[in-house]
Amino acid sequence: MGVKIRNRRSSLQNVQAQLEVERRTNVELQSIVNNQREAMNDLSKQMQETEQARIKDQEENRKKQAVLEVKLELLLGQNRQS
Repeated sequence: MGVKIRNRRSSLQNVQAQLEVERRTNVELQSIVNNQREAMNDLSKQMQETEQARIKDQEENRKKQAVLEVKLELLLGQNRQS
């Protein structure tokens, strides 16, 4: 009977040790996931900022192009009159 009790205790200790290892692994994996989530959020924010800057640049380029086209038309009109 003493052998069975010792075996059960040993088995219980093994299970407890395994659970502790799994708990630590879980904590480490959760930390990795949290870091990756934070990195994804940072990249998403950077992507949004880049997209907003691109749209702003496009708008500025359109305005500049419109101004240049007006100036070109004025110059062409002056040359025709000459």
